[in-house]
Amino acid sequence: MKEMLDSDEVTSEDLLNFFTLRALTIGEKYCIAVDFMYDTALARARAIDLERKQLSPVQRAQQPRLYGIPMSIKETFIYKGTDSTLGQGSNCFKPKNETGFAVANLEEYGLIPFMKTNVPQSLLINETHNLIFGRTKNPYDPSRTSGGSSGGESAAVLARCAPIGFGADGGGSVRIPANMCGLVGMKPTARRTPNDGCI
Repeated sequence: MKEMLDSDEVTSEDLLNFFTLRALTIGEKYCIAVDFMYDTALARARAIDLERKQLSPVQRAQQPRLYGIPMSIKETFIYKGTDSTLGQGSNCFKPKNETGFAVANLEEYGLIPFMKTNVPQSLLINETHNLIFGRTKNPYDPSRTSGGSSGGESAAVLARCAPIGFGADGGGSVRIPANMCGLVGMKPTARRTPNDGCI
């Protein structure tokens, strides 16, 4: 995707609209998305596109590999104006006042968060299901699970509703869904990345 952006074949706004449309249509069938930050993401994508136009080809090539790429984030990550329910009704309608460090750090790197994905209630099972949003299905076979607790993320990437997803893993919460959806999931060494901004 970076090559397509660098050559002006597509813009970040194009990518954002493409993946948002897929998430709203295909993603609905699998119960992937629980919230969208489209307006914020659109403004960010347009700003990045404008910045890119002012750069030389050499400067574009020096930008981070994922600069200007839309991404989905697990519902547990704190993002301004959205809930982080953890699949519990008691946490509904309590939007956060600011974006947490983990996602803000990704934004600084150039990624564009545009949707939050489903999680199991309390994040404590290896299947993504809660009574607020429902059960996330595996896009390979909707009769099967996409895993948990980052099952919304694995389903989003597998269904190509997001080019990259951001989850959290304490006891397999990225590795299990990645395995169940045939994806690559990466868990950094303990304490290599901060957990600030993730409930």
